[in-house]
Amino acid sequence: MIVAQILCIQFSYYVAVGFLVVVLDAFFGVLPSLDQLFDGRQISFQMTSNIGSTISLFLAPIPSALVILYVVGKAKKVLDFTVSKFLIHLVICSSYGGFPTTWVWWVSHLVSVTLETLLAEFLCLRSEHTELMKHSTVTNV
Repeated sequence: MIVAQILCIQFSYYVAVGFLVVVLDAFFGVLPSLDQLFDGRQISFQMTSNIGSTISLFLAPIPSALVILYVVGKAKKVLDFTVSKFLIHLVICSSYGGFPTTWVWWVSHLVSVTLETLLAEFLCLRSEHTELMKHSTVTNV
């Protein structure tokens, strides 16, 4: 079950980031490439050709948090799943384009993982609270 959840979260993350990269690259007039997802040198604020992949890292936590809400659903498990997703991504990036060495890659991913964790925990807590309120209302009636 846990492996299936991790695979679902990982897959949906790449779908979300890939979609965002394609849309942002079209906006900036850049051809999309797998390098933008898996090569650490592609994360940059300095070149227009790399800005789409960088911005996508900051937008990806929104759909990723929604996936975690529906796949995991428990606030106390969110950090485990987001860190697992990041570590798998780090391994894939390292095997694709070499170990990421730029500070921009690390800071961008740290911010992205933090945003995803906070948003997913908020959504899960809100969902858990709503469930508790439904059950307490039913038992009090």
